[in-house]
Amino acid sequence: QGGVIQEVLHRYLAAMITVLTLVFAAISFRERSRNWAYAKFLLLILAVQIVLGGLTVLMTLNPIIVTLHLSFGTIFFQTVLLALLAGHVSRRAHARLG
Repeated sequence: QGGVIQEVLHRYLAAMITVLTLVFAAISFRERSRNWAYAKFLLLILAVQIVLGGLTVLMTLNPIIVTLHLSFGTIFFQTVLLALLAGHVSRRAHARLG
């Protein structure tokens, strides 16, 4: 039973991350911000993640697919951190200049 709960929580978390990524991309596009490049990359990684997640289920935990899914999840998380850091650095530089 623990595995089922873990899988359901994983899917809910993935859905929330998908919505937040779409919101981030929409805001970045609308404001023509420098984060649009990060947003486009995150959308690409997210699409790959969704496909890999589906393949993980369909291919009954094939080790190569699972490893790719975990790797792309790590890349996604690192890109989110880079976008946050870039925004923080940009705001600090803007505050210093004026």
